[in-house]
Amino acid sequence: MSSKQRLLAGGIYRQTLETPRGRLRETGPAYLSLPELVGLVLDLPVPQATQILETFDGLPGLAAASLPELMNAPGIGESKAARLKAALELGRQLTLVSNYPDRPWIRSPLEIANLVRGRMDESLGQEQMWVVALGSRCHVLDVRMIYQGNVGSIVVRPAEIFRPAVRVNAPSIVIVHNHPSGEAAPSPEDIGITREIVKAGHNLAIKVLDHLILGAGKQFVSLKERGVGFP
Repeated sequence: MSSKQRLLAGGIYRQTLETPRGRLRETGPAYLSLPELVGLVLDLPVPQATQILETFDGLPGLAAASLPELMNAPGIGESKAARLKAALELGRQLTLVSNYPDRPWIRSPLEIANLVRGRMDESLGQEQMWVVALGSRCHVLDVRMIYQGNVGSIVVRPAEIFRPAVRVNAPSIVIVHNHPSGEAAPSPEDIGITREIVKAGHNLAIKVLDHLILGAGKQFVSLKERGVGFP
């Protein structure tokens, strides 16, 4: 190779390293910035990818955005939005698989009560409804708060109740909510909501294993054990 050819090859190599795709090939994805990674997924310039991240307040906001919200962002459209949602979902599922050995296994209502109580901010003095999504052997796949306020007065939306289970392909869930009054006894509204959730779960082929009500201290009530709200 002549000196001119070596000079030309070196220039091309340096130009390649200056692009995200080139550096990914040479050094791996860990050396790319977040805007560069998003730009590669969406096939967009880095400045535009940066603008998209800013629009959605970073990666968590981008992951939480719905498909229509992504489609409405400048320069994305349906095809790129679907590609991004698929990439984010692959990452989420890989995290679930990687963390499998560290997930707690549930053997009793008490363990569910302790699990949720440890995440609940009881100082707010409000009712909170949580969903614990469980795998086929009752290992925890997801724990998520879905309502905050007066649970007894809300309109139960199956799409919200079962969304955590659908996201992780969980075959069963446990519903948990607290009574800020400190009294764990179920109200007629609690029992009615439980019946609705159980019925909706049957239609979605997701089993509702229990509905727990947390009271003051370590008090809790299992509606399943009391035989109310469940067929």
